[in-house]
Amino acid sequence: MEAINTALFPGRQSPGSGERSVTGFDSIKSILVVDDSEAIREMLSIVLHEEGIVYTAINGLDALSKCAGHHFDVVISDIEMPFMNGIELYKNLETLYKNSFLFFSGTMNEEYINYLEMNNLMLFRKPADILKLQPA
Repeated sequence: MEAINTALFPGRQSPGSGERSVTGFDSIKSILVVDDSEAIREMLSIVLHEEGIVYTAINGLDALSKCAGHHFDVVISDIEMPFMNGIELYKNLETLYKNSFLFFSGTMNEEYINYLEMNNLMLFRKPADILKLQPA
């Protein structure tokens, strides 16, 4: 499992309509970043380097296997990935990560966006919202 030292955005606001505070993340110790792009995984690891320990997964299946052996304080996932997308990953992990799962995606898929809205899930837009993930 790839890990980089990192701590996560206490009191930060989520983007978009119906903004809500990202609270309860004061004692972040481990973050799982799930994205099929190596560049995005590396960028998020760098941005979050002061927030705890960042682990990475290359898709939803890889993330599921890592979650089987480790509990993460936060999961940040892309949506559109091969083998298992971020929505499918969330559905598999919902009972454990319902309040600590964030999406970081540039998807324009209306079905995915509707699912996020209906379930009140947080979406940070690629690449515009990257600085909102960075510690203040």
